[in-house]
Amino acid sequence: MAVFFSGKITNSIITFLHQRGEDLHDIYDLTDLPFEFLKDTSCWLDAARLDRFLGQVENWCVEQRSIENPLELIGHSAKELKAWGVLDSVLRMIDKPHDIFLQPQRFLSYFISPAPPIANIRRGEFSVSFDLPISSDEFPHVAAYIRSAIETIPVFMGLPMAEANWQQNRLSVNWQPSQAAFRNESVERRQMAPEVFENLISTLEKTEQALLAKTRELERIKLENALAAKSMPVQTESLTGASESNSGIHQQIMKLQDYFTRSQQLITLLIGQDRMSEQVREAMKRVNWERVQENFSEVTRELLNHSESSNRSKEAFHGQDHTSTRAADSRQSWLPNS
Repeated sequence: MAVFFSGKITNSIITFLHQRGEDLHDIYDLTDLPFEFLKDTSCWLDAARLDRFLGQVENWCVEQRSIENPLELIGHSAKELKAWGVLDSVLRMIDKPHDIFLQPQRFLSYFISPAPPIANIRRGEFSVSFDLPISSDEFPHVAAYIRSAIETIPVFMGLPMAEANWQQNRLSVNWQPSQAAFRNESVERRQMAPEVFENLISTLEKTEQALLAKTRELERIKLENALAAKSMPVQTESLTGASESNSGIHQQIMKLQDYFTRSQQLITLLIGQDRMSEQVREAMKRVNWERVQENFSEVTRELLNHSESSNRSKEAFHGQDHTSTRAADSRQSWLPNS
């Protein structure tokens, strides 16, 4: 199964170097990955190509700028860089690192797709360790960044940095907040602002409307492709144009998945920290949240399958085999276990 890594990683690198005043053209020249993908936090990039890119960036930083351990430094700078998109805001709303560390697959799914299953998990009061199918030997540079990113999670909550160790397929995390951090009155419980709540409702409604529109557009493209296939020798340009349009639809579906995941995160913050007020219940009923959750994954999966099927038809027609730089977003929402 193909593995993909998040554009949050590359956007962190681009943001870090940009803030240092570096010429980003030097960085873009290190890879054939489209530069617009490198700055897109909702994008998924081929695992091997991204790990090679990180290795080249690391060498460039060390040799050209004398920056030691740049991937670790960038990972530890996550809070200041604000390069993870909506994940930055989510982490600032979480009260304590336990909520994330004790369900590590949730956090990893924001950087690895498909979300890696974990096994042999051991949980302590301030520690967790587990096996995952991604080896630090296979993707050493990505592993170095993600390990450092995991270490900086408590920093978002005003706590000391954690310690993480990733050896082959075993990842362990230890965190021990100091007593001073517990007494620090500046570490207060996060509150959900009314403006955020209203934005949530608006996002849900717009997402549902956009999904319906994309569904209709994809059906139209499927019909055009079917008609073009019947007269393939004389419809080459029409088929190619439809396929290119279909590729654009595929990218838009991926963005819809990302937007919906953000909505799920906000809903979780409302119901996962004893905030299920009557106002929240009414809003969830208003948008028929249960039905939206049940149907969204199934509908988007069907849309993506149709899109990929159309792309394969195009590749078979042209005798080519191109690999998409984006993968189905299998991230898990930050939902509490039922």
